[in-house]
Amino acid sequence: MTGQWREEQECCLREIARHEAAEQSYMDEGVQILELARNAQSLFERLPAREKRRLLHFVLSNCTW
Repeated sequence: MTGQWREEQECCLREIARHEAAEQSYMDEGVQILELARNAQSLFERLPAREKRRLLHFVLSNCTW
């Protein structure tokens, strides 16, 4: 039984480590999204008209009025 419990404990520890790593990547992605949102206006102003149209189409694709 001890061997089985140790194996289960190791499995749980691996799962915890996997979740901790995922949490960090979500935080990093969240920071990048916030930085993009902060700079969105200036980035949009520098885009050519065609790219602006593509971006607006993407952003508003699921919008309902």
